[in-house]
Amino acid sequence: MASIKTLERVLPGESEHIDFNVAGRVYTFPKELKAVGAHLTKATEILTFSDNWDDDGANATDADTFFQAADFLQAYSGTIFRRFGAVLVKPYVDITRDGSVSIRWETESGVMFIIFKKWPAEFAYFYAERRSDKTAFESTAVKIGAAPDDSLVQWMRTYLV
Repeated sequence: MASIKTLERVLPGESEHIDFNVAGRVYTFPKELKAVGAHLTKATEILTFSDNWDDDGANATDADTFFQAADFLQAYSGTIFRRFGAVLVKPYVDITRDGSVSIRWETESGVMFIIFKKWPAEFAYFYAERRSDKTAFESTAVKIGAAPDDSLVQWMRTYLV
């Protein structure tokens, strides 16, 4: 279970940061991304779900899958903030019926949905769409654990802030 206790601190040569204890791991976010870190902490509730959590046979998720999603969220939101000073809207982190973990963002400009599969996976799959003309920006995958992809960072900065 997650702790909502946070620790505000200032790193040498940097702006103020906040540490969030997320299911036993510490995730550090710039203070401007406090809402993202707080939602991630709250989302650990899905780690308490057992199999059949929907009374219709849905699978539970596991910590490894959740941490893949959390790592992505920290890396991309942090990169966008450091490079552009932009703050992504608060995402919605949830569990899917097969035990995968999803992250969804919605703004007036765009929508993005990414899924981290429960079973050993090298990639996470996403769909993103610009709302103005329904133009899709989709990829077969984002390599899990890789440095943030510049084209995806740019798209997210443009449509999800």
